[in-house]
Amino acid sequence: MAALPCTVTTLLDASKVLIGGFTDHELLAAEVRLREQLDAKADGRATRTFGQLLAAAQLGGWITIAQHVRDAIEVRQLLQTAVDNAARSSSDVTVLKAELPLSDPIGGGDLRGILAMLKCAAR
Repeated sequence: MAALPCTVTTLLDASKVLIGGFTDHELLAAEVRLREQLDAKADGRATRTFGQLLAAAQLGGWITIAQHVRDAIEVRQLLQTAVDNAARSSSDVTVLKAELPLSDPIGGGDLRGILAMLKCAAR
């Protein structure tokens, strides 16, 4: 089956059972499950249980760090991926910061909407 078209109308229709039938916690758990299944398939290993994933995250220190720190780690990884894929020439974070909108002209909700669009397009 091909990827779903990246249009809000199509995706809302395809997601209506998730929207109406899953809590925020269940959606987060579903994302964890699906990401683990994809990673396991790519690594050629068995899918871990939630208990095994929790133990691995605790052992690796992921549980105890603040969300802001997790977000910073994710942005740093994305920055390096952009350099590795020749989408950027520099991994200098000061250069990246200079490219951001000044005085927060685009609100957080709008940025999350833009990010959802970009993530959809990347799939």
